[in-house]
Amino acid sequence: MKIEKMICVLLALLFCVCAFSDENFRKAIDKASSYIDKKRHESAIRVLEKTDKDKDTTVSEKGEIALLLSLIYRLQEKPLEALKILELFTGSKSGRYQIELGETYLMLEKFDRALGCSTCYAKEDELLFLEAFWLRSRANFGLAKYEDCIDNCDQLIAISSERMSAIRSDIGKDEKKFLEKMIADAEELKGKAIGMNDVLLYGKDFALYRRGRKAQFNGKYDEAIVFYSQIRKGTLKDAGTVYAAACYVKKGDFDAAIKMYEEFCEEKPFSLYYGEALYNLAFLLCVKKQNKPTMIEALALSEKCVEWSRNFKAEEAMLEDINERLIRDIVSGTPDEFLQNDDCGNLIRTKLFPESITNPKTSPWYLPYYETKAGLLKGFLLSETGKKNEAAVAFKEAVTSNGKSKIVSNSGALPLLLEGLVEGFYLLPGECGNKISRKYRLKIALSCFFILTEEYDAAEQILNETLKTMGNNEKYDVCAANLCKTYILLKSNKKKEAGKILEGIIASLGENKSELSRKAKYLYASVLSSDPARKDRAVKIYEELAKDRNGYLADEAMLSLAMFSYNAGDKRTAKELCWELRRRKDSPYSAAAQTFIQAIGKTKDVELDEDGLETKTGTVIKHAKTVMIPGTPSWDIETSGLKSGDIVFYNIRCISRDNCKIIRSFSVGLSPDEPQPPQAKAGNLEFVRIPALYVKNLKYDFVKIFPELAQ
Repeated sequence: MKIEKMICVLLALLFCVCAFSDENFRKAIDKASSYIDKKRHESAIRVLEKTDKDKDTTVSEKGEIALLLSLIYRLQEKPLEALKILELFTGSKSGRYQIELGETYLMLEKFDRALGCSTCYAKEDELLFLEAFWLRSRANFGLAKYEDCIDNCDQLIAISSERMSAIRSDIGKDEKKFLEKMIADAEELKGKAIGMNDVLLYGKDFALYRRGRKAQFNGKYDEAIVFYSQIRKGTLKDAGTVYAAACYVKKGDFDAAIKMYEEFCEEKPFSLYYGEALYNLAFLLCVKKQNKPTMIEALALSEKCVEWSRNFKAEEAMLEDINERLIRDIVSGTPDEFLQNDDCGNLIRTKLFPESITNPKTSPWYLPYYETKAGLLKGFLLSETGKKNEAAVAFKEAVTSNGKSKIVSNSGALPLLLEGLVEGFYLLPGECGNKISRKYRLKIALSCFFILTEEYDAAEQILNETLKTMGNNEKYDVCAANLCKTYILLKSNKKKEAGKILEGIIASLGENKSELSRKAKYLYASVLSSDPARKDRAVKIYEELAKDRNGYLADEAMLSLAMFSYNAGDKRTAKELCWELRRRKDSPYSAAAQTFIQAIGKTKDVELDEDGLETKTGTVIKHAKTVMIPGTPSWDIETSGLKSGDIVFYNIRCISRDNCKIIRSFSVGLSPDEPQPPQAKAGNLEFVRIPALYVKNLKYDFVKIFPELAQ
């Protein structure tokens, strides 16, 4: 019954164009249609019956009356009365008549006859064509022809969507509403047909599993939990239990999720989903309870997950209570769909579908994924117990043990994690390890770790909850937590919001000379550098930081200002700054400064030969790259072979995959540790970049600090 009201509206629209209709007849039809809209069915019947008795009413007009009367009786759930009206009509049977007859048969559950009526329509009438498709979809559903129903719904959705996109904004409002409802109803029916088809072909458990996954993907967590709870046995039951716990996490009910994971890990040590439950439990304990006993428990769980991932024999595992057709149609045909190469040749996991059954047996990325994620968490938890050497090894093994499987997209994640071990705090200045209040230190450290390992939602949740508990007198702690939040915002390219937070931190700390204050200013200068209108403010901040020779980030600020000046066209200032930095022999950036000086003196408008320029302190590298969008273009240089004194001149050309589109401007985002280059003009971007500023391996000799890394 959902679509009947819109059909009534369209009937009125269609009938009103009849050139031969009598004006009084048309008024009567409009009046009856109005009564139908208001659900005053008896009033509409009286108007139509009176009009039908008029001696001047033509056969064609009697047909219109019969259609409306039939519609009314169907709305009153009197399909036999509707059928009687239609059978009494002796005139020409139009496509509209056939659709109405089909709808009546549908109510009477005479699905074969309804299906026959769905082929009788005027092909030039697109709306009638859509209604016929809708009738056919439901008739096939009634006949248990679910695959045909799914195909009908897919075609209906595609045609309706295409027609909707062609409707001008100033006309066709009623038709647009009709199409929107048609699409929504077709989506709903398709979902039901898929469910019924799943029951027939793959069993009830898989039907519940797919519906649960779809609800979970759509954010309907309560609905998903209900579906998962009804799965009876086998592999799908285990999957449903683990996914139901994940739904509780999304609902914010951590206690329920922890209980489910704990019970599952205790009862199902041989399940295909055991490792996933171990990792999720360890992760959740860290998020929920940031205290030392919990960290020790989480460490044990993460170590178990790493060992499970490494030792699990996927080829010997069995999918329990999954029939052969499900294995053939869904499982065997899907693994390759979930891995693809990015532009760098790395294997990455792609979007999952509701029917995906993902575990070590079915998905080649599964074991490497959980080995890496659990290994990273293990490294963090080891560092919190003071075992930094073991933590460094855990980080290295987690990131490098999986070949080309790209679990953490940031190739600089390992050096950043190792830097955190060296400095005493992840992401933030090392002084934070001692200056942040004891009750907040672990929470903020965990948030920083999650940011580096790309668990942004968890990091933001912890930070928001922590900030709510902080008092006005805990200024340093508040600023440290907010500085963490800026990294999340910058990752999402929300520079304006990040800038506001950084402004607040700088204002709050005032003349404070702490490393935290200087770090906030350094990041703020990087944010401002991307805005041409505020570049002068960025320059002043860099100058202020560089002026204090012994201050935290002084050398970084001077080299950043040199890079920023060069990219802005001020080569003279860039050279002067590099000369100043070169004199600081103990600076880790003096070699890069010397190379930059020679590059400025020996290059003209960044015109280098393909081999670049060799100097005593480093290499001036030319990196030219053409990237195509849309897509996931990789424009950067491989950093593994770079030295601390190297300088890279970029020439990036951006072109569209669509030959009819021209890229007039674009920008690239660099790390927050360096000034941002200007926006490209006319599809080309030229800028210089200094690896020593962002490649942490060039600043630290990690193998010397952590000898175990060489093993």
